[in-house]
Parts: sequence; C-alpha cells; structure tokens
Amino acid sequence: MDRQFNLLDNQARQTRDDIRQRQAGRGLSQSRTRFDLDRQAGSLAGQSRQDILDAGRRRVEDRVNQQEQLLNRAANAIRGGTPVAVAENQFRTDLEGANRAFEAGLRSAQSQDQRNRAYLDFEARRQQSAARFKESMNRMEDDSLLAARAVNQPEDEDDQGAGQGFGTSPTNII
Repeated sequence: MDRQFNLLDNQARQTRDDIRQRQAGRGLSQSRTRFDLDRQAGSLAGQSRQDILDAGRRRVEDRVNQQEQLLNRAANAIRGGTPVAVAENQFRTDLEGANRAFEAGLRSAQSQDQRNRAYLDFEARRQQSAARFKESMNRMEDDSLLAARAVNQPEDEDDQGAGQGFGTSPTNII
C-alpha cells in the first residue's frame, strides 16, 4: 500500500505540474482556477488513497475469514473422527464386494482360464480399494497437518505479506 501511495502521490504531483504548465502556456494563471484545480486534484488523490486502503482491508478480511473456515473444518473433522471410520467402512465394503464377485466367478467358471480371470478381477478390485483407502488416509493426514500448522502459526505475521499469495486455494494459508 505504501508503494501504491507513493505512486499515487507522484502521479498527482505530475498532473498538477502538467496542468500548471498548460495554464501558463495559455496565459491562464488566475489563482482561483489554479486553487480549484489543486483542490480537485487533492480530492481525487484522497479518494484514490481511500480506495487503496479499502482494497487492502478487504484482502486482509478475506484471508482471515478463509483461515477461520479452514480451522473450523479441520477442527470438526479431527474432533469428529468420522472420516477414518467412513474410509475403513468403505474399504471393508469394497473388499466384501470383491470377495463375493470372486466367489461367484469361481462358481460359474468352467475352465482354468475363467478361474484365473476371476482371480485377476478380484486382485484388481482389491488393489483399487486399497489405493482409495490410502488416498483417503493421506488426505486426512494432510488436513490435520494444515490445521496444526494454521493453529501454531505465529501471531505477528509479516506486514508486507498480508493478503498476498492467498486465494488460489482454500488451503493455502502461508
């Protein structure tokens, strides 16, 4: 914001100088016109300053709100413990389904090739179930780490980084 304020001040000063030079070139050096233009330029610069401050405040408020939402979701998930149970139940259900399909395939198999195919199908379903379970556990672990990092981050954050680099992802808290 300081950089934007400095840029704004330089632009306002250059605009005033440009207006004065044009008026002097036209012979319009009336003090009343000059003061009106100075007042109008000051008013516009003040409005621009307020816009910069409002935009900065909105970015900070958005970042704080996103962090609070993440912390609330993570805390609820950690306290509830249901995602682990849900993932385990889904894994068991998937394995039971794979077992039933394997047994049905063996019962209906008339040749060794069909029995081999039933086993390969069972093994593929088992591996898919294990991969989904592992992915769920990794996601929950990542969420827990993000929540722990967000809870333990220092109170005094870098003033220059306020609101920057945020908003690309709801889990991007640093």
